[in-house]
Amino acid sequence: MIRMITLLLLGIWRLLFDRRVSFCVKMLPLFAAIYVISPFDLRPDFMPGFGFIDDVLVVIILMTLFVLFSPREAVADSFRRHGENTSSKPGEPDNTVDGRARHVDDDTQSR
Repeated sequence: MIRMITLLLLGIWRLLFDRRVSFCVKMLPLFAAIYVISPFDLRPDFMPGFGFIDDVLVVIILMTLFVLFSPREAVADSFRRHGENTSSKPGEPDNTVDGRARHVDDDTQSR
């Protein structure tokens, strides 16, 4: 569970510095941080511990929107497992072409 959260945060961190993600979309994590730091809440903190529930929900919603509004290619590159061999730098298009190959025997073609 901790590893999954760490990979998620690392992917979001990479998306923040990806040139393919627009400036407006990059404001969503900033709004989440401001909301957590600010003294204003959607729901007042009456009971200790329960006051963080709205903070967590706002952060989860804004981070989800951040990932959803980012370009698919940027998200795929950012959430790629660390250490995976890739020839392109983050933020640049990948030059790899996926495809299938099939061996055709020349002897069977001439009949």
